[in-house]
Amino acid sequence: MIIYLMYVKPFDIPLLNHLEIFNEYSILLATYHLFSFTAFVSDPENQYQMGWSIICVTILNMAVNILIMLYKSILSLKIAFMKIKRKYLLWKMNKAKKNSLENDNKQENGERNEETEISPA
Repeated sequence: MIIYLMYVKPFDIPLLNHLEIFNEYSILLATYHLFSFTAFVSDPENQYQMGWSIICVTILNMAVNILIMLYKSILSLKIAFMKIKRKYLLWKMNKAKKNSLENDNKQENGERNEETEISPA
């Protein structure tokens, strides 16, 4: 499977390809550890040490995956926040323009009303 992942690179994003290869190596390493829990290794001290080793491999794998997930999530939130902020600023700018145009129209209408009041006399 590792050779397939290295050769085909099934994901479009390189980070996902690298992460999948890392996960496959972690599974392979954990599987090799399982041999130490059979009758192949008769020393309980070695089995105990290999138990801690497999725990470390598993924790490392989980930590790497969780950190990448957190990084990607924070990046997505940052992008979403920037989009919302941009929409808000555009809305605020359009509202200010609309208010400015309304004030200009009111001023023009006020001047016209003054002219019509003065001209009939």
